[in-house]
Parts: sequence; C-alpha cells; structure tokens
Amino acid sequence: MKISSAVASKINRLIKERKLTLYKLENMANVTHGTMANIMSCKNESVNLKTIIMICKALNVPLSQFFDDSTFDFDNFDLDN
Repeated sequence: MKISSAVASKINRLIKERKLTLYKLENMANVTHGTMANIMSCKNESVNLKTIIMICKALNVPLSQFFDDSTFDFDNFDLDN
C-alpha cells in the first residue's frame, strides 16, 4: 500500500464520521481542491506532512491520533518503490 492510500482512507473515515464533505474539509483546512484531489486519488506516492497537519487541525484530531491506526502499521507499506 502507498502512504497516500493510507492517508486517503483515514481522511475518508474521518469525514464520514463527522458528516463532512471534502469541499467543506478543504475550506476548513485551507487546502486547495487540487491538493485534496491529489491526496484522495492517491496520485502521489506520499503526502506532505504539513498538509496532514492542516487537515488534522481542521478536524480537531491530534496528529498522533491520526496515525494511531492499523492502516499505518509498517508492514502495510510498500516502501521499496
């Protein structure tokens, strides 16, 4: 799994829990639509930590809580590419 896939999956779960749209999250986090679209479509291998911090702050989710998920277990990632 790519890191970007794990991040996109976590964001999807968080916005569903909070009954938000991606558009609303983009505005709350001050993240451009293009950046969010790239994250959610997993176009990049990784995601900028600053962007994740902005999203976490908008969702009022501590960064440690965001990554405290089995999705982010080391064994889940293909880091060879």
